[in-house]
Amino acid sequence: IDYARAKDYKHRKAWQQLQKDARQHKFKIVLVFRLDRAFRSVRECVNLVEDWYDRGIKFKSIAEDVIDTTTAQGRFILQIMAAIAELESSIIGDRVAAGMARAKAEGKHIGRKLLDVSVISICDALWNSPTVGAAAKRLGCSRLTFLEPG
Repeated sequence: IDYARAKDYKHRKAWQQLQKDARQHKFKIVLVFRLDRAFRSVRECVNLVEDWYDRGIKFKSIAEDVIDTTTAQGRFILQIMAAIAELESSIIGDRVAAGMARAKAEGKHIGRKLLDVSVISICDALWNSPTVGAAAKRLGCSRLTFLEPG
């Protein structure tokens, strides 16, 4: 199971391991929950499923159970479903960008909640905490927020 975004292949360690295991013929089927959770582009979907097919590995999606990659029609349906998933993802991205632009035009803050802390309190938290994580907790924010520049 990967917890990274489908687009973020670099951080999908389980996905990378899946590819490695596929090249070594360690399984006969790839099972995903939903097509749009596994792939974000038609090209990536088609290339990988074709590679698996050539290796004798079937592909199955639980949510889109009409896809049968062992037939020409099934592979065609896969491409259509992947295209719909890619379109859906793009539309959502466009809506989010438009909403953020509108909020910014209205003068609303976009992004993380701004911390109301002084340089002195940051230095104090770092000096009196054993770790950066503990310093962040002391200031009431996450470690990543604490380390974020700006």
